[in-house]
Amino acid sequence: MPEIGHAQEPVLARGLEYAAQLEDFLDCAFAGTPLRTPAVRVAALPPPTPATGGVTARLELDPVAASGSRGPVLVSAVGGGVLRQGLLQGSEDAVLELPGPIERVFALRVLRTEPDGSAVRYVSGGYQTVFRAMVQAVNGRDLGRLDAALEAHMRLGRDDSLDFLAALYCLREAQAALGTLPSWPARDRVLARRSLERFLVLWTSNPVLPGADVAASPARWVREQLEETNGAR
Repeated sequence: MPEIGHAQEPVLARGLEYAAQLEDFLDCAFAGTPLRTPAVRVAALPPPTPATGGVTARLELDPVAASGSRGPVLVSAVGGGVLRQGLLQGSEDAVLELPGPIERVFALRVLRTEPDGSAVRYVSGGYQTVFRAMVQAVNGRDLGRLDAALEAHMRLGRDDSLDFLAALYCLREAQAALGTLPSWPARDRVLARRSLERFLVLWTSNPVLPGADVAASPARWVREQLEETNGAR
């Protein structure tokens, strides 16, 4: 989807579009028909740049697809191990620069373009920045960066759905800091306790989530870990 990253971003930053794409996919799957994806062609592809091997591709909609398209089309090209994206509409084209020869080109209709209130809040309220930092920290096994991103989230306004996701990152940070995730290099009981305390703030702010009195609730595990790390400051 346009202008978003991986992990939780599709549903948070493009909630209406995410739901529409999922519905379209399921409709086609149960009907036994292929997804209704427009045809895209490479209009111009100069030789690779001698120094870098990179290419510049000009992509356009097939004329028939362009005439029947009711909205923008997200076109993606993969080359040199990198994915580049652009939006096409009608007779417009997209120029994408890739570090290597094009390996694949595919397109997806953008189904919902109207504003989404919760998505606007996610992007403009600062949440997108901190969640992207959380994702990058987890991918890089960087405990300090994850801790900073979670602290930044705590300074933002409370939101049940976003706090729920941030609480899950708190659990990952606590597990890593307690040394239960072998792939993470750090071990820090003080940081673990801080993350466990953050988790309880975020988790208990939503009354529909199970508390520590429920055996299968992560809140129960967090309480137990806090008791074991008592005194770590």
